Amino acid sequence: MLRTTRRSRRTAGLALLAGATLAVSGCGGLMSDGRTAATYGDTTVTTAQVQDAVKDVSRVAPQTGFDGQSAAIFLALRPKLNELAARYDLGVSRDQAEKALQPVADPSNAGIDAVQSNLTFGTLRDNPRSQTALATLVRSADIKLNPRYGRWSKGGPVEAGKLNNWLKQSSDS
Repeated sequence: MLRTTRRSRRTAGLALLAGATLAVSGCGGLMSDGRTAATYGDTTVTTAQVQDAVKDVSRVAPQTGFDGQSAAIFLALRPKLNELAARYDLGVSRDQAEKALQPVADPSNAGIDAVQSNLTFGTLRDNPRSQTALATLVRSADIKLNPRYGRWSKGGPVEAGKLNNWLKQSSDS
């Protein structure tokens, strides 16, 4: 009887440890493989996309402190930001975003997408007609972030960086 009790305790302890490890590492669902940086709606952002975007933007604007959290959030929000911008005729094209990355010889798609998303965010934020809709999007967005990139609570990032316009739009675009 004592032997069964020890085995049961050990099994229960191992199960508890495994559960705690999963909880601490943020594993579960799409985040369990470590390759997913963020999900929002139908959009999944990979850690490779985040790394590519950070690398490209850091080459152009190293002083901005653009980090993985910012990249994951902007990449996850990109489709919704583009929809919102189209509704207000304020869209930013991929060509404009690529032009902003011009010093980078061969920018990644993720870098271009992150820049487009950031420029779109700034355009929406700066236009009085779209400010309320943008605030509503940010307040209601339920972005799931891999804990490696911080946390998102409806309304914005909880840890690390801020969702801000880290790249200035050129005056000739």
